[in-house]
Amino acid sequence: MPGQVTAIAGASGSGKSTLLEALNGVRPASRGAVLINETELYANAESLRSLIGYVPQSEILHRELPLGRALMYSARLRLPQDTSAHEIRERVESTLR
Repeated sequence: MPGQVTAIAGASGSGKSTLLEALNGVRPASRGAVLINETELYANAESLRSLIGYVPQSEILHRELPLGRALMYSARLRLPQDTSAHEIRERVESTLR
């Protein structure tokens, strides 16, 4: 539900990162399916991407950059290469809001 936060906790090496990577489509599972609103994630990853939020355990932002610049830099590295500068700015601004 909107505003709900779910945490995955466990001992080191218990598979938390593997599970989260399967659930967010970074590293698809070798068996089974991941459904979002009854839609299969791996077959519809692009259309479902905006519904997935993932905060990794490790720090991914450069500590010396202002947050907006750090997000722009990360977006340029992580979004598909054909993502327009306008779309990148919109996503960063949406994230900051």
